[in-house]
Amino acid sequence: PAQTQGKLAYWSGCWAGTIMDNMAQNAARILNHLHIPFVHFGEREQCCGLYLSLGGYKEDFQALIKRNLEMFNEAGVDTIVFSCPGCYATFNENYPQMALEMGIECNIRFKHIAVYLSELIAEGKLKFREPLDYSVTYHDSCHVGRWFGHYDEPRSVIRAIPGIELREMEHSKEQGLCCGLVAAFDSLPSVAHSGMSRVQEAAATGADYLVTNCAGCGSQFNATCHAMGTQVQQVDLTELVAKA
Repeated sequence: PAQTQGKLAYWSGCWAGTIMDNMAQNAARILNHLHIPFVHFGEREQCCGLYLSLGGYKEDFQALIKRNLEMFNEAGVDTIVFSCPGCYATFNENYPQMALEMGIECNIRFKHIAVYLSELIAEGKLKFREPLDYSVTYHDSCHVGRWFGHYDEPRSVIRAIPGIELREMEHSKEQGLCCGLVAAFDSLPSVAHSGMSRVQEAAATGADYLVTNCAGCGSQFNATCHAMGTQVQQVDLTELVAKA
């Protein structure tokens, strides 16, 4: 069960909380299994403000930032873990800058869950007991990958799981291809083309699973894999961790 007060909070975000809610559920399962208390804001968790920022609605964005930071401070939070790379990027890049502009404090550490899990493994707090006899390939989402350069952390998590074989795609890390969802409109040919190109690369590795860290990428690949009838299927990183 989530706490109302504490130093660590988990922020599911709208995509991971609704589109692919198994991401949020797995995060909670992992934290509970490790007996790590965490704050979750439930219905008070509204939005990170990404789309207000992208749309140029600065005053609305500032009001949201102020409300969220006040909510975090009231709960005593100093670290927030995110499933959604978009939320992670928004909090990391926009909140400290906008808080400074507004004259309010933002002394919170923001971490994507792939990074947080890699830290728990390195500290010996997260250990695996169930070998998974899978071959997998890993897709670097744009925010976690090129944006913040977290290429090694998610791979270290995958390699720490006993039984798993990691196979890299033709284009990986800095050269990784887009899932297509960033184009946002399914009617655009580039969306399907991007998704199919990436899934073809994943299928070419012969892997059982295409591992994602983002609900946007995950939903796009899940639909594309099924539409193409591929052997390789999409799975979120936290799903593997929870199973192991």
